[in-house]
Amino acid sequence: MFKQTALTSVDSYKLGHADQYPAGTTKVYSNFTPRSEGYFNVPDQYKDGHISWFGLQGFLQEMQEIWDSTFFNLTEAEFQAELKDIAEIYAPFCGPNGFNLQRLTDLYNLGYLPLCIKALPEGSRVPVGVPVLTITNTVDEFYWLPNFMETWMSAELWKSSTSASTSFVYRKIIESYADITGGSKEFIDWQGHDFSSRGMSGIADAAKSGAGHLLYFTGTDNISAVKYIRDVYQGKSTFIGGSVPATEHSVMCAGGKE
Repeated sequence: MFKQTALTSVDSYKLGHADQYPAGTTKVYSNFTPRSEGYFNVPDQYKDGHISWFGLQGFLQEMQEIWDSTFFNLTEAEFQAELKDIAEIYAPFCGPNGFNLQRLTDLYNLGYLPLCIKALPEGSRVPVGVPVLTITNTVDEFYWLPNFMETWMSAELWKSSTSASTSFVYRKIIESYADITGGSKEFIDWQGHDFSSRGMSGIADAAKSGAGHLLYFTGTDNISAVKYIRDVYQGKSTFIGGSVPATEHSVMCAGGKE
């Protein structure tokens, strides 16, 4: 069975970047920035040039756990075996000079990720073009590490924020039609309901995406999203989301036409 590890969470080309920075580099300061809402397929009057920033704390906890369990907490023999496996997989992709695996050994010997991440508060509405986080190294020799992490951070952080941003706009649309029709504003919490689990790339994806939805609605059948907020965002002291008993085709058809 495949198991995600710290060293499988990076694009292969990242392994060669340490040697591509200018000689004498000691610090890399990077950012994660929402760049456009041009592909957001809603009427322009519902766009305000902002995104909903969400998902960082969950990612950081997961990242720390995976780095500890699959890298820093390995025995020396286990680490060398993992390093050998990675070297065999990535060697053909790293160019003629390969990658200096001593850097990974030095990081293992350091015993922690020498990174400083600063971020805007989760749940913030952030203007497009404004960085939601920055990341830099805190030990000079690991200047290559901030952008080494970029693949993993990008893969994990875009979805929750995109789902939250979409739900924010859906709520605005529903509220505008409630004004037009005299509908109940109190019921809107439940009208934007999440049945998305079956359309996600696995249940972990459903949890993180559905958690973004729950920033603006309480209606959900996505149990994993509610559990994610309870466990990762200390959500056990408040009501997060819920649903009602419901039927489906197989149930309705089981008794025949009658």
